[in-house]
Amino acid sequence: MYGDSNAILKWIADEDIKQLAVHLDVDAILPGRFPPILLDKPGTDKTFLSGVPRGRLEPEHVVRLLRDVSAACEIVGMAITEYISWDAIETRKLLSQLPLV
Repeated sequence: MYGDSNAILKWIADEDIKQLAVHLDVDAILPGRFPPILLDKPGTDKTFLSGVPRGRLEPEHVVRLLRDVSAACEIVGMAITEYISWDAIETRKLLSQLPLV
């Protein structure tokens, strides 16, 4: 299903796109394959936010697609959204409990 970038590359060619801004919503990645997304919140199970659609892309698909697009046109900007650093949040919680200055 996500084995190639042909549909997007055809769109870029058909529309004669020379420059492109990209919106990368990391929630489009399959939960469990990229930990810093909302649905990978530590301590939750598969019922967490059960009504929210799950991403279906593998990280490798995203990387391949962006590489292919950058070879076809100039990526002039990229927004990376829905990124949640659960590790940083959990570390902050832990450190806040310690008797530190």
